Amino acid sequence: MAAFPETAFASYPLTVESSWKTLISDFESGKEQRRKRWAFPKRKISLRYDKLTPAGIKDIWQFYQARSGAYETFYLFVPVLDYWYGEYVGTGNNVLTTFDLPSKSTTEASVTVYVDGVSSPFTFVEGGGQEGSDRAIMSSAPGEGAILTADFYGKLRINGRFGVDNLSKELFDYLLFRAEIPILEVK
Repeated sequence: MAAFPETAFASYPLTVESSWKTLISDFESGKEQRRKRWAFPKRKISLRYDKLTPAGIKDIWQFYQARSGAYETFYLFVPVLDYWYGEYVGTGNNVLTTFDLPSKSTTEASVTVYVDGVSSPFTFVEGGGQEGSDRAIMSSAPGEGAILTADFYGKLRINGRFGVDNLSKELFDYLLFRAEIPILEVK
C-alpha cells in the first residue's frame, strides 16, 4: 500500500476528527439506551497547505490521480507528534508474534502494547514495518481472537482514502490552499 507524500508538510492547525458509531434509542420515559457499534473510531483528517512548492503540488496531485480519487486506500502518517491511546494494532491467532504498530517516529519508552487490555512484554523495532511504521515483536503469540492495542507518542498511521472523488486540477489546487483536502480513515 502506498503512503501519502511526506515531502509536503501540512499547515497548522491540522484537524483530526474522531467519529464513533453509537446507536441511541429513546424511550417514552425519557431514558436512553446507547450501544457502541465500533470498537475503535474512524477519523477524518483535514489537510491544508499555506506554503507549497510547485513540486509539492505536483506530488500530491499525482498521488491523488494514482489512487483514482477516493478509490484506493493508502497510508497516511498524521504529520504531528502527539500522544495516541488505545490504537488498534491487530488480532492474535496463536501464531503471529510480529505486528506493525500504527505509529512512526516513536521511541520504545513511549510505547505500551496491550493484549486484551493487559500490558504485555514486547521488543520494539523502530521503522521496521510497512512504509516505515514501527513494529512490536511479542514475547509470545497472542491467543486466537485476542485484540492488540497500543499507547504511544509519535505520528499516528491510518489507512485512509481521499474524501472527494471528482476534482479538477484547479479545484484541487484551490482546496489545498484555501480550504482542505479531507482524508477519511477506512478499516
